[in-house]
Amino acid sequence: MLKNTIKKIRHRVRQRLVLSYIFERLSSVGITIRLYYLTQEFLFDEKDLKLRPELESIAIGFLSSSEIKIINDHPESKWSDRENIKLLEEGCQCFGLKHNDEIAAYMWCNLSGCHEISPFPLKEDEAYLTRAFTFRDYRGKSLAPFLRYQLCKHLNEIGRTKIYSYTDVFNTPAIKFKMKLKAKPIKIIFDIKLFSKYHLNFVMSSPKHFVITI
Repeated sequence: MLKNTIKKIRHRVRQRLVLSYIFERLSSVGITIRLYYLTQEFLFDEKDLKLRPELESIAIGFLSSSEIKIINDHPESKWSDRENIKLLEEGCQCFGLKHNDEIAAYMWCNLSGCHEISPFPLKEDEAYLTRAFTFRDYRGKSLAPFLRYQLCKHLNEIGRTKIYSYTDVFNTPAIKFKMKLKAKPIKIIFDIKLFSKYHLNFVMSSPKHFVITI
C-alpha cells in the first residue's frame, strides 16, 4: 500500500515537473498554455463545514459603486481599476463581506455569461463566480468559505441553482478549497495564447473528480 502511494506521488511530481518545464519553455517564445477545470459549485450544508467566521458585527451583500471604488483603490488590490471596471461593463456584480463597515472580503459573479477562459452564455438558472479576495488583516478567519456560501445561497434564492467557476489544474490550494466545498469538475479546458495576439481553447476531457498535483 505504502509502496503504491509513493509510486503515485513520484509519478505526479514527474508529470508536473515535465509539464511545467514544457509550459515555461513555450512561454519564453510567446506561447502561454494553461489548464483549467470548469467547476460546478453547489449550495452545501452550512452545518457540515461548520461555517462560522471568526468575526463579530459582519454584514453581507452586493457592494455599491462607491464601495467597489474603495476596493479598486486599496493598496492590496489584486486587480487594476480598469480590470474591475471592465467586469462591471460585462454585467458582473461584486458581493462583499464587511466588518464594522470595512470591506474584509469580496468576490464577483456574472449572471449573463462566463466571460473568462472559455466564454459561454448563461441560462436563467445559471451563474458564474470569479475573483475572490480577502484583505490581509482578515485572512485566517474562515471568511472565504462563509462568503462563498452566502453568495451561493443568495443565487439559489433567485433561481440560479447551477453555479460555475474556473480553477487552475495546478493550483493545489484552490482545488482543495473547492473539494472542501463539495464542488465537482465537469470539464478540463486547454487554454492557449499565441504571441499576445491569438487566443484559443478547447475541451480536453470530462473528469470524474479533481486530481491533486504535488
